[in-house]
Amino acid sequence: MLHDIFNGLLPVIIHPIMIGVTGTIYKDFYDTMDSLGVSKSEAKRCAAKLHKIAISYVDKIITTKWQQETQHKSGVG
Repeated sequence: MLHDIFNGLLPVIIHPIMIGVTGTIYKDFYDTMDSLGVSKSEAKRCAAKLHKIAISYVDKIITTKWQQETQHKSGVG
């Protein structure tokens, strides 16, 4: 099947999933998952994982920003 997709024999439809800045999962996420045949419980599990990943990246970004601000204030670098 993947071979057919890569050769252009099967159509590919892109279903973008938007996630808010702080990991917010929008309501249309569930409509998209439903249209893909994903059960509601699996969609909720997927949403929870996406939220957790987004939050971990927000944490990394904020931590890096704070470290850079601290170094700048103390004259390091």
